[in-house]
Amino acid sequence: MRSISREEKSRNYLLIAFFLVTGLSLYVFYTVVHPMYIFDLDDWFYISYGRHAFPTTSLWNPSKVMPETLLPLVSYIGAYFVYPLTGDYIQSLCCVHALTTILFIMTYLLYAGKVLAKRFSLDKASLTVFLAAFLLAHFTPFLVKDFGCYHLLNSMNVNCFFNYTIPALWNYTMCYYFMCTTPNDKKWYEKGDGRKKSFLVLGVYLAINSNLWTSQILMIYFGVQLLISFIQRAGAEKRRGKRWFTVPFIVSYVVDCFPKFFAIGCWLISMLFEIHSRRGGGFVNNSFKFWESFYALLSAIGSMNRVFLWLVVAINALALFTALVRRRKTHAWDMKFIFWQLEMAACMMLCMVYQVLMGAVLKDGAGYVVRNDTLMTWMLWLLMMTVTSAAYLYRCQPRLQWLAPLLVFVLLIEVVVSYPTYVGNYASSETPSQVKAIDDDIISQIVLADKAGKNTVEVHIPVSISTGWPLDIKNTPPKVGWTLFCHGITERPLTVTFLPDMEKDAQFHLD
Repeated sequence: MRSISREEKSRNYLLIAFFLVTGLSLYVFYTVVHPMYIFDLDDWFYISYGRHAFPTTSLWNPSKVMPETLLPLVSYIGAYFVYPLTGDYIQSLCCVHALTTILFIMTYLLYAGKVLAKRFSLDKASLTVFLAAFLLAHFTPFLVKDFGCYHLLNSMNVNCFFNYTIPALWNYTMCYYFMCTTPNDKKWYEKGDGRKKSFLVLGVYLAINSNLWTSQILMIYFGVQLLISFIQRAGAEKRRGKRWFTVPFIVSYVVDCFPKFFAIGCWLISMLFEIHSRRGGGFVNNSFKFWESFYALLSAIGSMNRVFLWLVVAINALALFTALVRRRKTHAWDMKFIFWQLEMAACMMLCMVYQVLMGAVLKDGAGYVVRNDTLMTWMLWLLMMTVTSAAYLYRCQPRLQWLAPLLVFVLLIEVVVSYPTYVGNYASSETPSQVKAIDDDIISQIVLADKAGKNTVEVHIPVSISTGWPLDIKNTPPKVGWTLFCHGITERPLTVTFLPDMEKDAQFHLD
């Protein structure tokens, strides 16, 4: 057995320390700085939502299996395991929602690190530096103002975190997993590794049945892999002087790559479920608004931080230029880098095209195209391309390691100190303390009525939040009453009605 040197152990500890510090920092970010408090109608509805774990057209969102099962599952854990320990229902839910989000972020970082380590043989210390820069880069694209900046790990409310951010992170995690493994679909037909394959099937299933705006990430990656495999096979046949466009060739190709074809087929079926659902019929445009969607995407790109854009272009261009110059001396490795970049660039461009087409087809689709939690579906490819280019330059010029910690420090200060405030995790303008106080007040009124043995309760809420969003006085009350019953906060499902009250506005200091 190979003994591990003291220096190697210290580098392992450094990487472990990075993940611990990152996890703790993100926990503080999502529970203290910008807490993930439930607040609006969708939050109250979906934290106790019940659905099947398979797509069905009878539901409002037929194929959103991942978000609409994960959110209520972790919410039940918060209500029945954490709440008895804390005595604070809203804070307990905030903790489990934050921990779930952090778990997906950390898994995403872990597999991004595996890709970098495998492709560039990075030691643990170097990998730690690159992962730190990679994580911080998610906060940089929208640093354009002194207050309320968006970032790529943010969403409009808790429900949107589970509907957009987490599914996107999971799709990218699955892509990174397949990047780390040998791209040989024939292994699916071999015996052994049954447990590993079963979890892999579950992971792909959740990625497919996640969200119309995010599920394409893994499927586009599979599609690009299929195209690459086809070109490589055809080229090999041509070099042997054989005809490649024959029935046996096509059959062999389809059989060998069947798992990816099957996954894409399942995804297309899930898309049909969405189109023919009750929601799909009401959310499709009567006309194809391509240019409106396209210009929305351009405006989103144009609103990004100029320094970020120039750095991304410069790093990728410099790495590509270096690879083209060096490929005569070290052909194989430099050509591999060019291939990796072209592969990710193809995935990014196809994701952008998909987003534009979705924006053109759906009502208010242009509004979705510019959201940070949908922009991330293609922007994370851009960040991965950039960190890959940086790692390539680092391997070509080892002396760059002298500058790496300094650059990470500069990036850290820009993200944490120079732009100290980011947008909150809810679409309305209330502060976190106001959101928490309003939630607690609503719950206390319902709990008092439940303890008094009442079956109905009239809950007083601020007038300023009762005019449609976040607390629609018609649709929200039944969801609140049912959720509190499902989570064991009340002993019976009370019939709840909301009564707008100006005194509540004064109590919570709302304008």
